[in-house]
Amino acid sequence: MKKYKLKKKYLIPIIVLTSLITFFIIFGTSYAFFTASVTSNDFVITTGNLKLNYTKTGNVVNLSNTYPLTNTQGLATTGYTFNITNNGSIDTKYQIRLEIDSNNTIPLEYVKMAYVKTKENNTDTNNSISEPILLSNLDATNTFIKNQLINPTKTDSYTLKFWIDFSAPNDIQGKTFKATIVIDSIQDVEDGYAMAGTRPIITLNKYSDGNIDRHILVNEQFTDPGVLSVKDDKDLLTEEDVNITYDYTSDGTNLSQVSGIDTTTPGIYYINYEVTDSDNLTASITRVVVINNIPSIPTIALIGSHTITIEQYSTFTDPGVTVESNNKVAVIGEVKTIAPGTYTVRYIVIDSNGSVNSVTRNVIVNEKTVWEFAFDPDGDGEGQVQTFEVPHDGTYKLEAWGGQGGHYKTTDGGEGGYATGTIYLEANTVLTVIIGGKGQGISQSGWYTNQNLGGYNGGGAGGPDGDGNDNGQQEAGGGGGGYTIIKNNNVSYLCAGGGGGAGGYGAISGSGGAGSAGGGGGSGPYSNNNGEVGIGKENCGNTVIGGNGGKKSTAPTGGTGWVDTTLLSNVSTSGSINTGNGSVKIKYISE
Repeated sequence: MKKYKLKKKYLIPIIVLTSLITFFIIFGTSYAFFTASVTSNDFVITTGNLKLNYTKTGNVVNLSNTYPLTNTQGLATTGYTFNITNNGSIDTKYQIRLEIDSNNTIPLEYVKMAYVKTKENNTDTNNSISEPILLSNLDATNTFIKNQLINPTKTDSYTLKFWIDFSAPNDIQGKTFKATIVIDSIQDVEDGYAMAGTRPIITLNKYSDGNIDRHILVNEQFTDPGVLSVKDDKDLLTEEDVNITYDYTSDGTNLSQVSGIDTTTPGIYYINYEVTDSDNLTASITRVVVINNIPSIPTIALIGSHTITIEQYSTFTDPGVTVESNNKVAVIGEVKTIAPGTYTVRYIVIDSNGSVNSVTRNVIVNEKTVWEFAFDPDGDGEGQVQTFEVPHDGTYKLEAWGGQGGHYKTTDGGEGGYATGTIYLEANTVLTVIIGGKGQGISQSGWYTNQNLGGYNGGGAGGPDGDGNDNGQQEAGGGGGGYTIIKNNNVSYLCAGGGGGAGGYGAISGSGGAGSAGGGGGSGPYSNNNGEVGIGKENCGNTVIGGNGGKKSTAPTGGTGWVDTTLLSNVSTSGSINTGNGSVKIKYISE
């Protein structure tokens, strides 16, 4: 089940003042985030309680008249110990980083730190203290503790140590260093959707007019306001993780990559911002910078949304743009629906003065990860043999549901079974999918049928009508449900049995058909009008998984499932779980 994340930042200030050098650290701030929601492309998820509490275990630490220390001396100093407690109701991840004050006069290459996690989820650890590291050697976000999971009601404890490195020159005295400890928390949210992941979201800073794009004249100064934020469902990404490239076109006939914005050259520049998360999902957004010789520019507007999301292998129809009459329009960009990714389509308009303008559209092609197979894909009322060609190497989850048995009036037929498991499949492997249909049944007294047929793929027929008329006295039993199977050539991976048909009405009850893989038919009204036996056991590990047909006074039983445990992992079967026709779902899990 996919996990989405909710992020929140907590601040614990470290204040470093100077006598020679004086450090202060203050803890004890508590934050609560009681209800929250996260929005994906087309749904909103509301979570439970997210609340982390940070407390110090001692008084404010004051190291007055500090001087440069060796690593051994620095590690021997008094540390800053604090607790992180998850007072929420859902597992939470967090990372710890530093926000460095821009007014510091002590360079980062002279400040060292080390830390140790002394308690994890209420359990004391035997962790040794980390190797000392100069702050200048941290990553761009100054993160030193990453991806820590803390369970509800549990506490983690840390001790941090900071000192001036022994390599600092004599003139370090009297200077100042100040930073803030920041804890970024992420809450996991299980949503029940089957999704491979959600792409990051990049938000750009806007200009004072509220737009992200810019129109300027030749030689006019240009400043890129940059990225406002980066959000992701899994990773803690920042503006530092965004890659920036530049493209240029003079008239829309071709696009070339350039090193930056040249305000002396008229034309259209595209600033492309792109980020990729640890799931290898990429997001991009483009800022358009138009440079003209005259203030007057042609108008252009998108028809439809700026961002269009489609599924892999589907068809993309470009809604286009609107421009003033007699102006020329050029389009640069191709959307490859067979390959997941974010595609940028650039629309350029040129007027009679040679002035240009442009808008862009992002087309997100999401990877297709779930394939669903219905009993009657072409709508002719009949079941068919269907196939699935594996698109790429990886582990796939296979699920199958069997057909339900036919009903008699208000007595339902037995429900179809269920089977599931995971298997590694190579690209271009072709699986055969045969889906069991629901058995025929009778809805009301007086409705006549000589015999109710079993569901497609192995359902046993119900016992026939007893007197050959529609007087409602001796009616036929329901047909058994067909079984569902997924196989590779002659190798069966799993089967979901059909449910038994309900027994018919009559003075004397015949026998219900026994289930094999398909469900057995329900009995007819006389002892010689027995329901037929469901078939297909030999294809499903010689295991009886079909439900038995019912009699006059005996309810039908439901089907169950079978999985070849020598080929599949994470297997599970259930009985009496599906109503109606059977179905199959195949889901890509991982490489």
